[in-house]
Amino acid sequence: MCTEIVNHLLNSHAEFSILVDESTSSANTQSMIVYVCAYFDSALSVYFMGLLPPADTSATGLESTLTDYLVSIGLIEDVLRKQFIGFCSDSASCMIGQHRGVVT
Repeated sequence: MCTEIVNHLLNSHAEFSILVDESTSSANTQSMIVYVCAYFDSALSVYFMGLLPPADTSATGLESTLTDYLVSIGLIEDVLRKQFIGFCSDSASCMIGQHRGVVT
């Protein structure tokens, strides 16, 4: 399914947003969940893309985990520059911090 979504984004040149959240399980395991939001067949859709183990929970570690994952599924820098239009996360400082957050 992930491959089909990425192929659609690449072939249609559709603009998309990425939704990210980080969580810690009861077993104290860190995870980053990634969704993509884009128009598919004239309907705005949100799709689960992956549950990732972050390198570390700092903004740098989360950003590295996210960008490495996006590149690995085919959303390379050129695609991100042309089609990536939005980023959504919770208000945690490691995600939206003014100076060093993932979004920065």
